[in-house]
Amino acid sequence: MVLGSMSINPVRRELTFINQLVELTRKEFDLLLFLAANPNRVLTKETIAEHLLGDNSDLMESFDFI
Repeated sequence: MVLGSMSINPVRRELTFINQLVELTRKEFDLLLFLAANPNRVLTKETIAEHLLGDNSDLMESFDFI
């Protein structure tokens, strides 16, 4: 997936920006991929948390960390 100067390889879990590999944590990469896969769509904090945390998102009191 190419977005401007950024290239996301979901299979290799790699982000390249201006031809340089960018190190991301697993959660950071998952968030980036989720946002890139949903362009022009408003995503709620709850939707993002559910995607990142799965069933554990129900245990959160607040989604303000997003």
